[in-house]
Amino acid sequence: MRYKPSSARASRQPPRRRSWKRCEPLQARTLTVDRPVRKRKTSSAVFASAKHRKRARGPKGTPVANVAHGKRPVDPGRFVAPSFYNLFWIFIVCSVGGLVVETLVSYPVDGVWKDRAGLVWGPLSPIYGVGGVLVTVALNRLRDARTIVLFAAAAVVGGLFELVAGWFWESAFGIVAWSYADQPFNIGGYTCLGIALVWGLAGLVWMKGVLPAVMRLVDLIPAPLRTAATAVLAAFVAVDVVVTLMAFNCWFERLAGASVDTPVQEFFAEHFDDGFMEGRFQTMSLYPSLADRGDDR
Repeated sequence: MRYKPSSARASRQPPRRRSWKRCEPLQARTLTVDRPVRKRKTSSAVFASAKHRKRARGPKGTPVANVAHGKRPVDPGRFVAPSFYNLFWIFIVCSVGGLVVETLVSYPVDGVWKDRAGLVWGPLSPIYGVGGVLVTVALNRLRDARTIVLFAAAAVVGGLFELVAGWFWESAFGIVAWSYADQPFNIGGYTCLGIALVWGLAGLVWMKGVLPAVMRLVDLIPAPLRTAATAVLAAFVAVDVVVTLMAFNCWFERLAGASVDTPVQEFFAEHFDDGFMEGRFQTMSLYPSLADRGDDR
């Protein structure tokens, strides 16, 4: 007969299964010990670890170089790290590239080659350099956005920038560098819908195609040479901008009929006279009456 525990004992602990049979010799039994169950990661923990691994890798799964050095990894959602070094070279590339493209595109329309530089020295057009930097900064975190979003954002940024830049040149120096007064949907002649769409297309091509290639080429330059070149070129551009603004101011004063009686005015009248300014800035016209300086001209 089978052994049956009493009801009192059964209430204290559950019955254990017996593997031995009646009238059979007692055999050794194997004791099985359950191993402690490992705590599994919850879905949130798994997601967090996967997210961390994703952030520690660059575009297309390539590891970010500075992760191994204990530095903060570059956000893969950006087109480029917004450092002074990167933004400065974006300014240079856009200034030179924009000047070249505008010169080539305008030649069939004008029929003659014109100097379209924006500074007294060097083949630079700051309108494209500053515009390229603004578009890059504004669209930098939209790397995963849809194409239409990038296009619209670049169009808005570029159109507003031309509006502000055109107003500044006219109000400060009476300079008219461009006019869209005869174009539909224009705002004061400073910008219009058509030029905003051009900015949108240019910004899309820049962010998707040109910018990554430019950054790869710049990174090929050895670090010590890059640092030295950036410092020297940045100093040159800073001096170029200051001298250009002073030359514009003295040009404005001369055309407004002011007497040349200070050493600064004499210097610029000798080295940056009216002939030089007209030959250098062939697409600009200066009208002192358009300036808003709070004095009568």
